[in-house]
Amino acid sequence: MQWQLDDDDEATSIDPVTGESTKFFTAAFSHKGRKLVGRPQRNNSLFQNCYCGKGSRCGTIPHMPTPCQSPIEAANAADTPRLARLLAESLFDDPLQRWLFPDERGRLAASETMFRRLLKPKIAAGLVRIIRDTEAEIASAAVWTPPHPPAPSRWEHYAESLFMRWTYGQRIHEVRRGFTALANRHPREPYWYLQALATTPEQRGQGHAARLLQAQMDACSATNELIALETSQSANVAYYQKFGFQVADELMLEPGLPVWLLCHSAPKQSM
Repeated sequence: MQWQLDDDDEATSIDPVTGESTKFFTAAFSHKGRKLVGRPQRNNSLFQNCYCGKGSRCGTIPHMPTPCQSPIEAANAADTPRLARLLAESLFDDPLQRWLFPDERGRLAASETMFRRLLKPKIAAGLVRIIRDTEAEIASAAVWTPPHPPAPSRWEHYAESLFMRWTYGQRIHEVRRGFTALANRHPREPYWYLQALATTPEQRGQGHAARLLQAQMDACSATNELIALETSQSANVAYYQKFGFQVADELMLEPGLPVWLLCHSAPKQSM
């Protein structure tokens, strides 16, 4: 078995008999006593078995690694606190989140409370998909809203109104106008909406978010459904464009705060 390191931190194993090659994400590993160094990664869930016995905490890759991707699964109610924390931490510096919660000292707690409210009905409906790491902790999560979500009950509408008044205080009308402006430019046809996509810092770079996104894209392609999402970061625009998303609209929510709407359509079937 031969190994070679690519520039994009992948290792390729080449079978000398068949000539077949297989790519793997790399950390640092050794072969015949010679250390080949890629970018060190912690908790690398793509590999199992190691010579030192540290498992996922090992910084080396065995000579013959075994790919081991955790399955995509639906989150359960017990995951709510950890998911809310993950989303609040991941989006702490997001421009839109800073607009919602200008007070940096209270932003994390306020965001976490907001996400707890958001996640409970989503999880109950099976709309939160996650990937766990090798220690069964949440590594990445995607939160979805389906086409034609059920309308809130009178009590739910009242509770949401009280929550917004308590959360935003005198800014409630400004926030509501912002939400309305964002919603008014959403697609007219039925669509799936990606509400949040986040990965823990130690698990980034392993393709978890891409797998969660691609899984829903495949499902929507099969049913010929549209996907929409919004971001206030230009780097995210470039990321989603790699998956075939296109910018449908750009709204300046306030001076210096652009919010892009991106959409992905199912490929047209050839006749």
